[in-house]
Amino acid sequence: MVQQYFNNFASAKGDIISEMPGVITYNCLLTIPGAVSSVINKYSLPNNYSWEANMGETESFDEAAEKYTQYFRKMNNMKLTPEGFEKIQLVGTFDTPDESRAFASSQFKLESEKGGRKNFIIQLGMQYEFPEWVIKVSMFEKVPDHEMRPGMKSLK
Repeated sequence: MVQQYFNNFASAKGDIISEMPGVITYNCLLTIPGAVSSVINKYSLPNNYSWEANMGETESFDEAAEKYTQYFRKMNNMKLTPEGFEKIQLVGTFDTPDESRAFASSQFKLESEKGGRKNFIIQLGMQYEFPEWVIKVSMFEKVPDHEMRPGMKSLK
C-alpha cells in the first residue's frame, strides 16, 4: 500500500464516496490483511493524498488494546519498498493505551529520508467512538505548519 501512496493511488482509487470543497474521498480498491474498509482522500491544498483503513471495532477496551498492540508489533521495524526497489525500515514510537484516555496514537516514520520522504507518516490509532473502540491505520504526509501557513509560528 505504501508503494501505491507514492504513486498517488493511481490503480487503487475506486468510486467517489464524497466530495467537499478541498477534499475528495474515494473507495479504496486494495485492502490490507485485517482491514474492514479503507478510503483514499485527495486534498487540493496541499495537493496530496491520505489513506485510512478501519482495522476493527469492539466494545471491549482490553480487546482493542490487545489488537492495537499486535498491530504495532507487526508494523514496527517492518521493511517497506516505497519506491518499489530499495527496502526501508519503518520505525515507530508506541503510545500505550490507557482506558482513562479516549485514544492512543502511535506514529511510524521511514528510517531513511531518501527521496524527500521526511514528512511521511503512518499512524496507528485506537479511539473511543461511542459505543466502541475503533482501530485505524492511516498514511499521510504531515506538512510542517510553517510551510502550510508561512509566517505563523509552529505549535511545537
